[in-house]
Amino acid sequence: HLGDTGLVAMQERGRVQVGKVADLTLFNPKTVTPKATYKLGENGLSSEGIQWVIVNGTIVVNDGNVLDVRPGQSIRFDVEQNPRYVPVNWHEWLDEHTIMPPAFHDTHLDDPRGSH
Repeated sequence: HLGDTGLVAMQERGRVQVGKVADLTLFNPKTVTPKATYKLGENGLSSEGIQWVIVNGTIVVNDGNVLDVRPGQSIRFDVEQNPRYVPVNWHEWLDEHTIMPPAFHDTHLDDPRGSH
């Protein structure tokens, strides 16, 4: 979906295909365990059980060992003169993305949480 917004880098990513970019993580889901927590000093701990990670064609985890390489590329929009922000119209968003009973449609939706 990010590619559909005009983010060129995302139009080239996510498929294992000639001419595309895909970072790969190879693991056995039965042996992967998280170690990171919300505690200070533990929030960046790597998971255990991830045997291989390949980023931009470079191995960054080799047989479970994290290597000191940083081959990743930033994914961001180019700097533009005008912003892309478009305010959300709650009536249109709800009509497009939800199924609501008719009675709810008739309420006033200035507040996205509905009437209180």
